[in-house]
Amino acid sequence: MPETPERSKKFVKVEDINLDLGLVFGRAMVCTVGGEPYFDTDLQHIPSETMLKAAVDFASSAQHVTKDMHDSPSGAAVFMFPLTNQIAKAFGIEASWEGLMVAYKPEPAVLAKFVSGEYTGFSCGGSIVEWEDVA
Repeated sequence: MPETPERSKKFVKVEDINLDLGLVFGRAMVCTVGGEPYFDTDLQHIPSETMLKAAVDFASSAQHVTKDMHDSPSGAAVFMFPLTNQIAKAFGIEASWEGLMVAYKPEPAVLAKFVSGEYTGFSCGGSIVEWEDVA
């Protein structure tokens, strides 16, 4: 695994919860913040082009199943919006970050963990096919 700067370790938090619809809104992936690469809690960086390809693959698949902290199936991703600088500019959106916005519809027991504050963020599972060094 390539080395990444420890100083960039961050967490992706939930932005909103809609109890009427049972939805949790947040950023499933963050690529940049303030124009600088963002590193997740595993100290991994996802370039915006990679995020966009992953979002297309996930949205194109028949299953939009999500899991409770990488364990058992617990709901579905019902909305996804990839936000790159190019897409933001095209839609007249001002954003200080790039990444994937999602709405997650968890099962009631998992939704309760978000409401109580036990869960405060998203953890997106994925597989690394190959490492690419980026400058």
